[in-house]
Amino acid sequence: MYTFIKKENYWLAIDESRIETKLLADCQDRYGQKNGHVEAGSLLRIETQEAADSVFHYICHVLDEVPARPIMPGEWISASREITGADVYSDSDVFDRFLDHPGFELNSPTVDVVEYHDGHNWQTVYLSDADGLIMAEEIETDESVIRGLRACIGAFKSMRTEKRPGCDVWTGKKWRVTESHWQHFD
Repeated sequence: MYTFIKKENYWLAIDESRIETKLLADCQDRYGQKNGHVEAGSLLRIETQEAADSVFHYICHVLDEVPARPIMPGEWISASREITGADVYSDSDVFDRFLDHPGFELNSPTVDVVEYHDGHNWQTVYLSDADGLIMAEEIETDESVIRGLRACIGAFKSMRTEKRPGCDVWTGKKWRVTESHWQHFD
């Protein structure tokens, strides 16, 4: 099965087996750089008193700051200083320090994506928008168009193949199918 991404004058067919759900923080931006937890707006929820005490100790003794109030279970640590609130401590250093520690629960947006290597960098095609944080591709929803695209893909190998740099092209009476040879390394 395929998911079809609608472009101005064509569609991209994405094999649904390549679609995965990932943390937005673990995906790449358009330059091939990892988004990270700051850009994704990730939060850590403090689950235990021991975890809260560890955060308070770290802030006081390592960062040499005095929090305005005690850190309590149920409060949040934000990777981004832009996320604020009465129960949110915003500091990327504190977030990074406790990200993989027990007693904390990561709350980070997830997205449906396809990742590929373009020959230079890893790239991400976003198929969902993570609550408006990123621009997702437009998915074709018109069932008659989807049926036509599926029929075309099913028949394209019986048509004449034209080899081009980086792709194969099959041309029919109404359709032209281009299969791109994106690099993909596991």
